[in-house]
Amino acid sequence: MRFIKDSRFLIFLFILAVFSLFIGSIDYRIRMEEPTRTIPAFEMLYFKNFFQPTIFGIDYYLKPPFFNWLTILSSFVVGWNEFTGRFVSIVFTFLTGVSTSIFFYRFIEKNMYFSLLSGLVLITFSDILFWYGFLGEIDATLMFFTSLMIFLMIFAFEKNSFFLFFIVGLLVGINFLIKGFPSLAFFILTAISISIFYKKPSYLFNLKLWVSFFIGVLIVVFWIVNTNSPSEYLSTLWQETFNRVKSSSNISKFLLHLIKYPLDNIFQMVPISLLAIFALIKYRFFNINLYSSQIKFILLILVLNYLPYWISSGARGRYILPLLPLAAVFISYMFLKLKKENLIKWAVGLIAFSIFIRVLAGVFYLPYETKKKGFYKKTAVDIYKITKNFEIATDYSCYLDKAVIYYLDTFKGKLVLDKSLVKNWEYLVHCKDKVDGLRLIKEYNYKNSKIFLYKR
Repeated sequence: MRFIKDSRFLIFLFILAVFSLFIGSIDYRIRMEEPTRTIPAFEMLYFKNFFQPTIFGIDYYLKPPFFNWLTILSSFVVGWNEFTGRFVSIVFTFLTGVSTSIFFYRFIEKNMYFSLLSGLVLITFSDILFWYGFLGEIDATLMFFTSLMIFLMIFAFEKNSFFLFFIVGLLVGINFLIKGFPSLAFFILTAISISIFYKKPSYLFNLKLWVSFFIGVLIVVFWIVNTNSPSEYLSTLWQETFNRVKSSSNISKFLLHLIKYPLDNIFQMVPISLLAIFALIKYRFFNINLYSSQIKFILLILVLNYLPYWISSGARGRYILPLLPLAAVFISYMFLKLKKENLIKWAVGLIAFSIFIRVLAGVFYLPYETKKKGFYKKTAVDIYKITKNFEIATDYSCYLDKAVIYYLDTFKGKLVLDKSLVKNWEYLVHCKDKVDGLRLIKEYNYKNSKIFLYKR
């Protein structure tokens, strides 16, 4: 078993882990909010308007457009299909694993093996390997840019480098264009963490720090003034951010969240998180004296950035994905510091086992689930056959799964827009079982919803 202690074996596992994200993902059924990310990208390219996202031709204000831009770039590589947004996520999952390993090597300890282990630990966290690492959501992309901002901010203060502060400013702007206002909290809380660690409140008034923040603001301003309604966009993003905070006013829900949220986060990082907890307890690694100053620094940043989500009962587990690289760095450091050969073998064994399960899931489970639950594509195929040579529209205000419309967009090579934007539409995709003046052509029944096709 000597190969387990060889860095080349970890590189092999790293490559295999990334490769496993492709398996089964290319034609896996569209899930959750994936069409809400791909439809605006498709419409941006169609309308040649890259500042204002739209859905069914109606202005969309709930998310900024950066992930849509990346999805458009992805479309030039893989086309428009289920995999368009997923390719973006896989690329940035890979890049986050690389940047985490480099950060460990440059900041924690120049140890190639454990540096590689930190990136590998990150990629094989269950929430990444089996979910957000490949799904066409914004989370893997946000994880890369936010963690990179944190890493570079640490070096910027350490080296007092204007160039690094400039890059941090670019990342502040990019993060806002991915997530909106919550992304600013990572910048602010990381700066506070650095000032606390170095015991220098003056760091918060560092001119270079404020210049970097101003650069980020300039990027946001340049984008927002080119949207159709800047005030409405900012107002919507602001409300979207703080609506989740309001839920903490419910005391019982708040207390339940305080208990449940950390447990959910541990589950996000299984199986390696369970081994890490075991090691913390067995080897009494709770003793802070065992930690280097660098790792104490990392933990401070991690804790301060984690607190807003812990005390907000509306927070979801995926919101802390940008902090998982820091958690991976700590776990790898712990294995390095303990110097327990059996513990390292178990860690690498669990990582290899996770990758093996992901490969099996990609080969067997994802195609099975697509076949069993991929009814939205079947619906879109059927509607396309009926409406192929006719104008078709939908209703923006209607609650229906957007995956059907995305498939229709790609099949037809043109947009299915809201009925108010299409003058001569003959068919209407709707969610209501009765629409005055229209003749019902076909009804599609699912477990929790229905879709109706009407003809004028």
